[in-house]
Amino acid sequence: MAAEGYITLEPNRPSRVSSMSHDTLRCFFLAAPLIYIATTQLAAAQTTGPDIDQLKEIQTNFLRAIDENDPEGRVIRNDRFHYRIGEIARNRI
Repeated sequence: MAAEGYITLEPNRPSRVSSMSHDTLRCFFLAAPLIYIATTQLAAAQTTGPDIDQLKEIQTNFLRAIDENDPEGRVIRNDRFHYRIGEIARNRI
């Protein structure tokens, strides 16, 4: 195992992402809010008017998916919202 158990290395095989266990899933859920907070704060410091307009449009589409009972649309819009926050943060790393 490598990278604290997140990557599995085997002889003569490509590296791969390890399966999530209860322990790794718990660690993810403990760390995720901290990552979201840091990314959102960075995005807030970097945002522009057009960025806010795009987030509002994504949110409107997300709410429409809820009203239309469209689970796939909700997942896509939720993913797009968080992805856009990451883009707005403009973190080059």
